[in-house]
Amino acid sequence: MNLQQLFLSGLVAAAASTAQAADLKLQAAVGHDSNPFKLANSFDPGSAAFMASKIRLSHDIGDLRLYASVNHRGYENSTDEADTTRWNANGRYKVAHSLWGSKARTSLSLNYGGLDKTYVSRSSGQVGTFGGQRIGDRYNYRQWGAQAKTLVKLSKPLATGLRLKLRGRDYEDYQIAGLSDLDYRQLMLGNNWTLRPDKVNTFRGDLSLTQREFDDKPQKASNGVMLAGTNLEYRYYRVELAYQRDFDAKFEAELAYVFEVREDNGPGYYDTDDHRLSLELGYTPGNNVEVSLKLGYQDRKYVNTSNIDESNDGEPSKKGYFGAFEASKRVPTWAGEPLFFAALRYEDYDSSDVDYIYDSAQVSAGVRLLF
Repeated sequence: MNLQQLFLSGLVAAAASTAQAADLKLQAAVGHDSNPFKLANSFDPGSAAFMASKIRLSHDIGDLRLYASVNHRGYENSTDEADTTRWNANGRYKVAHSLWGSKARTSLSLNYGGLDKTYVSRSSGQVGTFGGQRIGDRYNYRQWGAQAKTLVKLSKPLATGLRLKLRGRDYEDYQIAGLSDLDYRQLMLGNNWTLRPDKVNTFRGDLSLTQREFDDKPQKASNGVMLAGTNLEYRYYRVELAYQRDFDAKFEAELAYVFEVREDNGPGYYDTDDHRLSLELGYTPGNNVEVSLKLGYQDRKYVNTSNIDESNDGEPSKKGYFGAFEASKRVPTWAGEPLFFAALRYEDYDSSDVDYIYDSAQVSAGVRLLF
């Protein structure tokens, strides 16, 4: 039994033993993916059917909430290298109090989780290799984190929050000359503001600064050559602005813009600018039916280079569109109210690297259950 199976078994056992006090959410779906590995059209990427499952368990003990989840997507045998499993366990303590004469809530949380997915090279369409050796587990990781967050309601329409978040991520280790270590630790400081002048309009803003330090990854010169004796660090500056309007009890919309700058502590090889714009619509016509639509555009650009090595650096510059649609209906039955849904997701991205020019469409249908 692997770690994910053990974790999932523990969730089910915990749900059975705490059925009166815990919330258990299950989701199962079947679907079809036109491009499971997000390969360029030049590879003539094949489509594949998949099954997706999610399990969420939460349990409240006074001001303490315990939460655990497992997400798994499995593809048919010919493309099972696209299988993905994510899992997470979290404990959060939240308390209400007064701060500067205003109502406030403070929470402290700890979490541990991970990702298992085979690395398939976008430049070859095969399981990734480096120096003649397979590195299929290259981007698998285990992650831990801690967060402290305070929200203060300054007045009836205005609230602000401050958060401090620590995260560490440990990737699969390979002892191959020239292959860098991806493990890192990072600290993030964020401040958010929410203004709701009336029942119709909501304005949100968020600022954050993140410092990331790699355990053993060197800087790179502008031509992509590793600089011996150096250790790479990133600094992220992020701004998010959003406007939400509730037109009536049935229809709402949100427009959001995110701008993020990444700077490295070397010559600037890893410096990037990332712009994201999205529009999200929600409609509840009645009769337990909900419809949602999200449309977006992203433009992420390396400022000083186009010479990206996917085995060491991740994805190159890219820009393009994405969209997601979902329609759902809750059906009251003697056993509860299962929610049946159908979903569609589409992506179309261009890139400075022809191997990263791709489009992908996914359709799925399933059911969500709450116990």
